[in-house]
Amino acid sequence: MTAKLTTQQAASTAALLTITTETPFNKRRDCWFCGEPNQYVFTCINDSETSAKKDISQLSLPSCKECYQIAQKSVTKAEHERCHYSIWTIKAAVKQYLLQHYHKDLAIGINWTKTELAESEFEQGNFAGFQKSAWFMFELAKARVSYASWPLIVDGITILDEYQEQSFNFDDVVYPNIEQAMHHYANTFSLSLEYFRSVLALLGNDNFAKAVRFCRLLVAANADERQQALRQLRQEVTAHKLRTSNNT
Repeated sequence: MTAKLTTQQAASTAALLTITTETPFNKRRDCWFCGEPNQYVFTCINDSETSAKKDISQLSLPSCKECYQIAQKSVTKAEHERCHYSIWTIKAAVKQYLLQHYHKDLAIGINWTKTELAESEFEQGNFAGFQKSAWFMFELAKARVSYASWPLIVDGITILDEYQEQSFNFDDVVYPNIEQAMHHYANTFSLSLEYFRSVLALLGNDNFAKAVRFCRLLVAANADERQQALRQLRQEVTAHKLRTSNNT
């Protein structure tokens, strides 16, 4: 274990020598994308504007093996499709991959609390291993998906994060955007994504939890029943807005 750790540290130290971005001292072992130990350097051509309106033609930053591979695939795909890409679109692609990869692990935190899992009486039988490792896997998944990358600074110039405002924080998990959060919860609870989207449009993003609960009540409903419930919800929301408007 010690030899393996030493090898990782040596690889990380060597990788840092080729990095052009400023890395905080306490982050020098981290992958910029997810926070796992870094062993690679991801390099890309960046065409995003900077705070000083000066182009930074190339960026290189520390990465773990998995994020490095996904980032490279993202660039290859964008080039093949002749699409715009920058370090921020690449980061969004990596986060989306991690969210899909850890879907089942993140669902543990949705369906259980740490206390409930500890008191689940799964000590015996086929679920004993699940009880021991489930919460650890959830926390690992949440940490990687929600990891806050440090600001990218090259020669004193900060690269503006063009995707920062799109991120969506819900229940201590940071999603690349609200669409990814909807996909995750729709998959977890077998919800109709289009219906979920319609409900959330009525209730607003701040009522994400309420939208999830509303849709879960109608999982077994048919299309007509869901539409009827949606019409009733629309009426209630409209009435609430009128009451609020009259009271101000």
